[in-house]
Amino acid sequence: MRVVLWLEDTEASWQAFQYARDLAALRGVGLVVVCPEGLADRVRSEVTSAGVEVRASPEAEVVVNLLRAAEEEGGEIVVAARRTPTGKVVLGDRVTTVLLNAPGPVVVFKPPWKG
Repeated sequence: MRVVLWLEDTEASWQAFQYARDLAALRGVGLVVVCPEGLADRVRSEVTSAGVEVRASPEAEVVVNLLRAAEEEGGEIVVAARRTPTGKVVLGDRVTTVLLNAPGPVVVFKPPWKG
């Protein structure tokens, strides 16, 4: 049972990557990172530890592939929320789709507010 992370190229998502990596290490399990194809090489270059698998996906299929990975792994999904300039947490359509269709727990990583 590995932790599954949805990674986008945002500051909040990279912070969620650190959180997911720490969570996986704490539990002694691996990490599966699902990201857009254009980001996969950068993710692979950031990964310095064993036990991290990067699954590149066409942008339009990231959510479907994320849910598929969670089903295969039996683990929880970690997604990053966005914050508005006033500090409110925003869950977009795709994060909502993940929350409604995930086969198991979903951790919504809330980035710190820099207000």
